[in-house]
Amino acid sequence: MTDGWETIEDIQQAFEAAGITIKRSALERRLERRREAGLLPLPDWDHPKGIRGSQTHHPVGTAAQALEIERLLVEEKRRFTYVGWRLWWQGYEVDECHGFRRLKLIARFGDRLLGGGSQTKCRTRGPESALNYFG
Repeated sequence: MTDGWETIEDIQQAFEAAGITIKRSALERRLERRREAGLLPLPDWDHPKGIRGSQTHHPVGTAAQALEIERLLVEEKRRFTYVGWRLWWQGYEVDECHGFRRLKLIARFGDRLLGGGSQTKCRTRGPESALNYFG
C-alpha cells in the first residue's frame, strides 16, 4: 500500500493470503467486472512521464472488499445484485443501485402490497408505539 492507495500487487497478495491463487491478468479482469457491476469503487489512473502506459491505484480497502465479494459469491452462490445489497448493508462503497435506490423500491413495493402509497396518512408516533405493537 502506497500513499493511501492499494496497488494490484497489494490486492494479489491479499488474495494469496486468503488462499486464493490468481494470475495478475485474471485478477485485473475480475476487478474490472466487479467495478462494471458497481461492486467496487473506481481506481485512480496515473500517467507518469517517461513510463509507457498507466499505473492504477485502488482506494484503500479495495482488497478487503474484493475478498468479501468472493466470499459472498462462493458461500452464498448469489448474483451480483444480491452481493451488492449485502456489501451496501455492511458499509462498503457500492453503486447506489445496490443500496438506497433498491431500498426505496422495496419500500414502494411494501406500500403497494399493504394498500398504501402516497395517499396514506400516517400519524406521528414515537418508538414506544412500535414496542407496544411488537412487544
